Amino acid sequence: MGTDRVFESPLFWVFAAPELLLGLYAQSRIKFNYTKYSQIPTATGMTGAAVARHLLDAHGLRNVRIETTPGMLSDHYDPRS
Repeated sequence: MGTDRVFESPLFWVFAAPELLLGLYAQSRIKFNYTKYSQIPTATGMTGAAVARHLLDAHGLRNVRIETTPGMLSDHYDPRS
């Protein structure tokens, strides 16, 4: 069987479908909970960036920059810097 015909195999879908559905379910739950709990302020009133800066400074990592990124559940990591 060639690789171009693998998606036509019923056996492929028997094994792939549950994993795909589980992944979609997990993604929807994460987004739901993020949306729900992102509306609750922290007890100290600190932002995520302020908490990150505090943790980095407490461990002597003052030269690590904190950058904000737009979007929901997005992040940015540049290993070059």
